[in-house]
Amino acid sequence: MREAFTADQVRAAERPLLEAGVPLMGHAAFAIATRVTQQVRLQRGMLAGARIVVLVGPGNNGGDALFAAAHLAKTPLEVTAVLLSPQVHTAGLAALRRSPARVVPWDQDVTREATAAWHHRITRTISQADAVVDGVLGIGSSGAVRGPARHIFAELNHRVANSAPRPQFIAVDVPSGVNASTGEVLEPDHTFPADLTLTCGVAKTGLLVAPGALFAGDVDVIDLGLTTSDSDVQCVELRDFRHGDFHQFVGLPAAQSHKYTRGVVSIDAGSPQYPGAGVLASRAAAACGIGMVRYVGDSAVGSLVHQALPEAVTDGGRVQARLIGSGQTPQDDVREAVLRAVADREVPVVLDAGALAVLDAHMGVSDHVVLTPHAGELADLLTAWGEPTQRVDVEDRPLAYARRAQALTGAVVVLKGPTPVIAGPQHTFVQPRMGGVVSRLATAGSGDVLAGVVTAMLARAESERDVGVSVSVTQAAAVAVFLHQCAALTGGGRALIASDLVDAIPHAMAVLCAPPSPL
Repeated sequence: MREAFTADQVRAAERPLLEAGVPLMGHAAFAIATRVTQQVRLQRGMLAGARIVVLVGPGNNGGDALFAAAHLAKTPLEVTAVLLSPQVHTAGLAALRRSPARVVPWDQDVTREATAAWHHRITRTISQADAVVDGVLGIGSSGAVRGPARHIFAELNHRVANSAPRPQFIAVDVPSGVNASTGEVLEPDHTFPADLTLTCGVAKTGLLVAPGALFAGDVDVIDLGLTTSDSDVQCVELRDFRHGDFHQFVGLPAAQSHKYTRGVVSIDAGSPQYPGAGVLASRAAAACGIGMVRYVGDSAVGSLVHQALPEAVTDGGRVQARLIGSGQTPQDDVREAVLRAVADREVPVVLDAGALAVLDAHMGVSDHVVLTPHAGELADLLTAWGEPTQRVDVEDRPLAYARRAQALTGAVVVLKGPTPVIAGPQHTFVQPRMGGVVSRLATAGSGDVLAGVVTAMLARAESERDVGVSVSVTQAAAVAVFLHQCAALTGGGRALIASDLVDAIPHAMAVLCAPPSPL
């Protein structure tokens, strides 16, 4: 699995190498310069005549940028380094001054008129560049961009909003203004989104979780040979399904399998007001290759489920996972069903939508329960549990609030959003952006599909445990989120509706189960 780390974890991993005299900054700067030249060549076809602007802040991040600029200046590129702090890395600046690069010094004039003119001049220089390297703030910063860079980034954002052409923006380690450890972005209007982030050593948590991930663009890790401890978050990737437990977990049935060993789910979803939720959740669960769907919800919705899914049954019986609440409200008498399901610790249960609103601390929730809220529902849940929270709080800090909800409730929390967070008692998973998948999942019923997929994956994990495949509830939920996003990647550039997602699930599973290509 891909792993990501906090700033403190990165510094701890760097410390023994630095104490041994390993020139980490030199290695990073050379790699950054190499990747920048590759990007420019891809963009323009050649280096000669291309203009590069390097924005330099204080500290080691600015040092990386200065040394990288010195390397870039030895190529046919035209390099301009703009110093945005009165104190920059001394050795890096000396190396830059020995190169052919042009250096724009720190503006010492503090008059408002002169400073505004300087900002405008620098912004114009940036706008005329082919690529901009952002070396203003690094992993040591947890606040918003300050000083000249703040005004420059604001003007650049204004230009982009008004359809002005923009250069390719490449961030060193993290985009300035993004908290490397949490993904927080305190002032989005003064934080400029990167097309590519070249992060040094290991991936940083803040580059993979929103809102920071939405400013990071593509993320490339520059290997510096760091030895890391336990990661902060993990990410499910396609290669995780090529062998081991995950491969068996989502693979085709074994020769001795039958419907009861492939996983059986109970679906209590949909209502007269939102009947489609029951249909979508049931169809999504069935599409995941489980053995049986038992629909136990509203009878009228059940008729619609049978029309859409003739394989569904309505009788009770043994199940390996349950879903309650999708397309329901607290007024739909879900509390008793939730109480019974939570009390049965032998069978994992997914609580969605209306079921979340009736959950309370007296029900004895544990990690056999999976909660699937969006930001607003999580804010309501935390408020009901005694911690007043607004939706915007969750959207600004999804990782922190998902973890807080997990600690408070004891459940596994799947927080839906641009970069879903799956917070369990031992591990936290984050599902980074996958192409245009974020916007394609913003459609009615997408959450009902996800609830069905999570339930199916829990059932499969329970059934496979009997044959030695060990996938935890948290891992099963993370796989479900990954599968949901893989399904959204199908269909080319057209918009998706939730029914399309259901139809795409078997294809997505086939991709996950495909043996590696010999080529």
